[in-house]
Amino acid sequence: GIAIAGTHGKTTTAGMVASILMAANLDPTVLIGGDLPLIGGNARNGKGEFVVAESCEAYDGFLYLHPEVAVILNIEADHLDYHGTEQHVFDSFDRFARQVKRFIIACAEDEHTGKFTQRLKTNIEAHFVEYGDSEYTSSVELYKEIDGTIEIANNGFPVFDEDAKQINYSGVGPLRLKVPGRHNELNATAAVCVALAIGIAPEHIVAGLESFTGTGRRFERLGEVGGVTVIDDYAHHPTELRATLSAARSAFPGRRIVAVFQPHLPSRTRDLMGEFAEALAHEYADAVFVTDIYLAREQPIVGVTSEVLADAIDALGNRPEIIRYVPDKADLPEHLAAFVQSGDVVITLGAGDIRAAGEGFLRLLK
Repeated sequence: GIAIAGTHGKTTTAGMVASILMAANLDPTVLIGGDLPLIGGNARNGKGEFVVAESCEAYDGFLYLHPEVAVILNIEADHLDYHGTEQHVFDSFDRFARQVKRFIIACAEDEHTGKFTQRLKTNIEAHFVEYGDSEYTSSVELYKEIDGTIEIANNGFPVFDEDAKQINYSGVGPLRLKVPGRHNELNATAAVCVALAIGIAPEHIVAGLESFTGTGRRFERLGEVGGVTVIDDYAHHPTELRATLSAARSAFPGRRIVAVFQPHLPSRTRDLMGEFAEALAHEYADAVFVTDIYLAREQPIVGVTSEVLADAIDALGNRPEIIRYVPDKADLPEHLAAFVQSGDVVITLGAGDIRAAGEGFLRLLK
C-alpha cells in the first residue's frame, strides 16, 4: 500500500500518484478525499497490487495503516480540537512513520518535516527519501531495491526551473504540470519519488503527471463569464490559503485576486485567528470577502466570529484594498457582482459549502 500523509496536499498528491499508476497500466485501487476525474469519483476498486490511500492525521486515522510506502508532505498544527497541542500532532506522525515498512518520502523543504526526518532517520526501520530545497538535503536520495539490497544514489533531482515553469528530473523530465503553484511542484516531486521507489518507468511518470488536471475543490476552475474567472478551493488552513492565493498570483499575473473565505470550525478560527488574517493580506489578495464560520461538528464560541477576523485583516499594515464582511453566504453573489470587474479572479476558499457562492455568482453573471 501507498499512504499519502501530511497536513496539506494529500488529495492532490494521492491523485498524482494514482494518475501515474494508471498511466503505467497497473490498475490501482484508489481512496482519496476529493473527486479525481480520471476515476470518476474519489474511489476506485482496482485489480492490481497497489493501493493508494489518502491518510489523514485527524483523529489519528492514519494510525490504522501499515503501508509499504508513505509520503509525509508537511507537518503543522491542525485538528487541535482532537490533538489538543502541536506536540500531539508531531507524536502522531512519529507513530505513523514507525509503522511504514519500506520507504518514507518526506519533504525536507517543510521546516517541521525536515527536522522530523533528521531525528527519526537513524532509528527507524523504513528508508527515508527526502526532497525539496532545504538545509537538510540539496538532492533527492533515490533508493532502488536490487537483488534484495538497497542501493542509494544521489541523482540531483528535482531541479525547479522557475523561469521555464517546468520541473526537470534526472531521467524523468522535463515535464510540465497543469496545476499551478510551488506547492504543486513539491506535490509532484513526492509523486515522482513514489513512482521511482516502486520501479515505474520514467515515460509513465511523465505521462501520468502531464495528464493530471487536478482534483475536485483543489484550485478547480468553475467557469469564466465576462472576463471574470471563478475558482473554488478547499483551503481552510492559513498555510493552504497562502499556497492557493500565491498560485493564483502566479497563474494570473497582473489580474486582481478576490478571495471569498468561509472559515471552517470555530475552534480552528480561534486557534489560528492571527495566521488567518496574515494569510489574507494584500500580498496574497487584493480584495477579501469573509462570510460566517461553517460550524460543521462544533458549536459557536463566544467572541470568535468572522467579523472579528475581518477586523483583524483590516488592522494589518499590509491590508487588502477591500475587506467586506458578509454574514450570510447566500448574499455573496450579489455583493461580488457589485464589486467585481472584468479581468478579476474570484476564489472561493473553505472546507464548508462556500463553493455554492461561486456557483451562484457565475449564474448571476450569466
